[in-house]
Amino acid sequence: MIVLFLPMINGLISVEIHRQALFLSNSSCALLRNVSFSNDASMQSCIWECQGDCHCQTTTYDHENKTCMLFSEECTENSIISGGSTRYSVICFRKDHRE
Repeated sequence: MIVLFLPMINGLISVEIHRQALFLSNSSCALLRNVSFSNDASMQSCIWECQGDCHCQTTTYDHENKTCMLFSEECTENSIISGGSTRYSVICFRKDHRE
């Protein structure tokens, strides 16, 4: 008899990444916090940081300085500006905290 063990999936994270872009918040109160990572961190670290905060809806990752800005405001087409050669990426989450 063959038994197949599969890990249980508790949830799925869905993000939309806008490379070389900046996020313009409509509210000065929307910034939750800034997070600095070690040199070996990646954008994935920023994604997990935002996912772990129930208020975070949008984050901006600075590729050069390995920092992450977390915002409570949802990103929309009007709040994202393409930066051409900017070193930032905007990460948009679609979280439903009731699930």
